[in-house]
Parts: sequence; structure tokens; C-alpha cells
Amino acid sequence: LSRNKVFVTTKIPCCKPFGPWHNHPSCVGATSANASQFIDAALDQLQLEYVDLLLLHWPCAEWEDTMASYTAMETAYHAGRIRAIGVSNFNATLMQKLLQSVEVKPAVNQIGFSIGGHTATPKSGPFGRDDATREFCAANGVWFQAYSPLGGITHIDVLGNPKVEAVAAVHNVSTAQVALRWVAQQPGLFVTSGENPEYLQEDMHIFGFNLTDNEMQTLASI
Repeated sequence: LSRNKVFVTTKIPCCKPFGPWHNHPSCVGATSANASQFIDAALDQLQLEYVDLLLLHWPCAEWEDTMASYTAMETAYHAGRIRAIGVSNFNATLMQKLLQSVEVKPAVNQIGFSIGGHTATPKSGPFGRDDATREFCAANGVWFQAYSPLGGITHIDVLGNPKVEAVAAVHNVSTAQVALRWVAQQPGLFVTSGENPEYLQEDMHIFGFNLTDNEMQTLASI
């Protein structure tokens, strides 16, 4: 398999971290000054000359550190070591601030987003897991990419929800396919994983049906 047929995405931490990542082992003894070293380490570990997309895993606790880490990514981008830059867990407010400050616009903002998990609440935190962040990204030419698109981080049983099951029955597909199709029709990208070959095949075959406007609204109401 040739390299140009594989799209490789990886992440680097933003140190010192923000919120739930404040004790993350990647940042022990590290600061934003280590961002270039994180990029070097990622490429060395992957044994690649470049990656297609590099994400800043979370915002730093201080904006100056966030910008220092992002600037290191821009340097790697101009050197051809990164094909595209992205961020993760940036809410609409942080995205607006970022776009006003950077030279290279992020191509992607990867956020937790799913049926049952797209509304800002105290529990979801200020991590962009909401429609406002998705809408801001769309309005400003940044793709939003959903992680946990099947609802795992929400602890809501999306795949066993009766409304999701009803929509799946109409289209003769699985509830997981409905959940992924709902994200795709936002429109949005998503990342998911699995070990069961059958489930992985299902995940790749979500473009043979379309959810109606009413179905989209029903699923959004969960």
C-alpha cells in the first residue's frame, strides 16, 4: 500500500493543559516550548516524513501557550511535515479567537458530537460539544469532525434508543449506521473505531441512504 493512499492523522498535547487534561502524562515536565519536540516524536514514532493532519489535542490553560504550540505546528506545516493543521476540543469562542490570531487556518476542529450529545451543558463542559461550535465552524470554513459519534462519552444509549431503532428499521440499516449518517448529514466528518470486521464494514457503508428532515429533527431531539 503506497503512502499516498493512506490519510494519517495524529495529535500533540498542549502543555500546560486545560480542564480535564491538567494531569495528562504527556505534559509532565513539559510546556508549550516542547511542541516542536512533540511533532518530532510523533513523526519518529510513525516512521513518516509527514502526516496529513496534525491536531492540537486540547487548548492550553493559558492562551499564550496555545498560540506557541499552534505556531510550532505552522512552522512544521511550512516545512512540509504537516499537510494540514487542526485542533480538538475548541469551543466556538476559542475558535473565533484562534482564527483572529493564526497565519494558517485550521482545517478541522475535532469535537465530541453525537445524537444525544450536541447541546452545551455543565456536564459536557466548554469543549465545543455543541451545535453552536459546529455552526461556527461551518460559517468559517473549518470542518468539524465528531469523535465519539456513537455517543460513548455522553453515557446515553444511542444505539438502543427506540427513536434511533425506528429510523434504522425504516432504512433497513443498523442503529450505528443511523447515528453516523446523522453526523455526516450535518454535514460533518467523524472518526470511530472497532475490532469487529462486520461493524467496520457497516461504518463505511452509510452513504446508500439519506435521512429525511423530519428524521434528522427527531434524532436531534434525543
